[in-house]
Amino acid sequence: MFATAIASTTGEDVRIAVGDRVVTRTNHRGLRIPGGYVRNGDLWAVIATATDGSIEVERLTRDGHAAHGARVTLPAPYVAEHVDLGYGTTTHRAQGVTVEQGHVLAASGMTRENPLRGDDAWSAGQPRLCRDR
Repeated sequence: MFATAIASTTGEDVRIAVGDRVVTRTNHRGLRIPGGYVRNGDLWAVIATATDGSIEVERLTRDGHAAHGARVTLPAPYVAEHVDLGYGTTTHRAQGVTVEQGHVLAASGMTRENPLRGDDAWSAGQPRLCRDR
């Protein structure tokens, strides 16, 4: 059933493939992993995709390493509604995360609370601030 084919993920036709990082956007107590269940905000590596749209994933720790043994198959309906690519995030979701590089995209109309809260996420390298013109 699983293959290395691309699987459609969201109602917006975002596509994911084996090797992509995805984030789950809602708790699902029925999808069990060792020590718990699939939670809102969990980061995963895609291990396999299926022709029906389901994906097999392995949970990643906050620093991006595999949480060994924490694998689960996310069914197609859950994937379509509650899975996004996990390469970018909001400042709220990034709280407490250390990354190699941090990029802040600032635009007019953003409130002062949004982009720059130094206590929330830290970049090990030089952070970059990009703004609209």
